[in-house]
Amino acid sequence: DYKAHLNLGTAHFSRKDYAKAEACFRRAVEIDKAVAEGHFNLGLALAGLRKYDEAEAALKQAVRRDERLSDRANPILSAIR
Repeated sequence: DYKAHLNLGTAHFSRKDYAKAEACFRRAVEIDKAVAEGHFNLGLALAGLRKYDEAEAALKQAVRRDERLSDRANPILSAIR
């Protein structure tokens, strides 16, 4: 269930364990590629790991899947470019 991976990833992210968060969010996206929040959270974790190119790709994917995320993604994208 992708939601379990999203929740676990969020817990890891809140503890700034970005590597574990990345793994959970990647698994969530593998289970359900259509879930924009999974891509968005993956982008945040990747940015935390300073993997900026991958973070940018994940955040753009999130916005493609749900344009409402653009307000949250655009400031992050501007900061990591």
